[in-house]
Amino acid sequence: TYLAQPRHTLILISHDRYLIDKVATDVWELYQGTVDSYRGNFSAYVRQKEERLKVTERTYERQQEEIAKLQDFIRRHHSGQKHAQAEDRRKKLERIEPVAPPRRIAAPPMRFPSVARSGDIVLRIERLSHGFDASLLFENLSFDVLRGERWGIVGANGTGKTTLLRCLVGELDPRHGNVIVGTGVQVAYFDQQLTHWDLGQEAVEAIRPPRKEMLEPARRDLLARFGIVGDMAFQPLRTLSGGERAKVALARLAASEANLLVLDEPTNHLDLWSRQALESAIKAFQGTLVFVSHDRYFLNQIADHLIVFEPHRQRLVEGNYDTYRQLSETVWSEPVAAGSQAAGSKKNRRRSERRAGGRPRRQFPYRKIEEIESDIAEYESRIAALHEELGKPETARDGDRIKARMAELKDAEERLAELYAHWEEACELDG
Repeated sequence: TYLAQPRHTLILISHDRYLIDKVATDVWELYQGTVDSYRGNFSAYVRQKEERLKVTERTYERQQEEIAKLQDFIRRHHSGQKHAQAEDRRKKLERIEPVAPPRRIAAPPMRFPSVARSGDIVLRIERLSHGFDASLLFENLSFDVLRGERWGIVGANGTGKTTLLRCLVGELDPRHGNVIVGTGVQVAYFDQQLTHWDLGQEAVEAIRPPRKEMLEPARRDLLARFGIVGDMAFQPLRTLSGGERAKVALARLAASEANLLVLDEPTNHLDLWSRQALESAIKAFQGTLVFVSHDRYFLNQIADHLIVFEPHRQRLVEGNYDTYRQLSETVWSEPVAAGSQAAGSKKNRRRSERRAGGRPRRQFPYRKIEEIESDIAEYESRIAALHEELGKPETARDGDRIKARMAELKDAEERLAELYAHWEEACELDG
């Protein structure tokens, strides 16, 4: 909330997409020595990035087609009867200013294999308690994990999240209660500390599954799917970075073909695009998931149930992290769990200001909602027209025209993002 206050000017470097969503008004994407700017927060960046890629891809492909036609004509007629026409096309080809290929940031194509179907009840937890010395980290915890569900576990450091995972996978015996594993359930555990790994092993050996044969070429292909490519597959684990070790551990999960994945902080050390690749892989995974994470964006994308470790208690939530925040601020009327570091939304901040008797500050000058909606419609039409024009062959042949239209498109997208933000503020304060 403090960082999101309008009186601050802030430059933030972060892989925390949730924080960027709550704080940022502009996003700069650094890639291979270049910078692209986007208006809005992380979610706006994702939308605008995809739109720009589509436009750039269409424009680039059409120009490449046009260049190929010109080159083919020149090749066939440069010394024949149509020599003059071929020469004219050669000059036209020289005048074309090439459009750069799409600026797409490659992420590893992570994917988990198809898995055997388990029983309907994957885990049954009955009055589970555990702690160290005289204190209990959790007590009388009971819940069922059903096939296909994604359970996230969130809370402050040291509250017992990893201890609960270790009880679920059988690494720790609980003080009280039972963990019942369902029929046909095969468990694989992602340990962020790599506690039981031999760090002297090569990556290609570390992912070898214990109870089935998997030849080296297949293991190398699997590592490549998770971003460990080339000679990196033959490096000892101790020489790899934290992110590279995490990718090896994820590949090992895939090699196991388990239908219950238990993950302890799987996004730690992964860059932003690897996190997105992991999210896509998990969404396509046919099995069941239980995971600990501090990554609130990841929790929102993946979790359909939460176990929230709060001081002196645990809450079970049907929903994701935003569901928990909403319940905390309304139904429960209590603060968010300690250590969650969640930034309040602008709407909640303004509600607090109203309750305190203060007047919320406007980010934009007063305008009628109908006027803003009219401008939004106008800019949406303008953007659609620019997309259509960039797709025309005659535009692809004119490098200056392409540059001008791309600049107009960028300005229109940024203005539209501002109008959406203005409209949201107007609906909240004046609606």
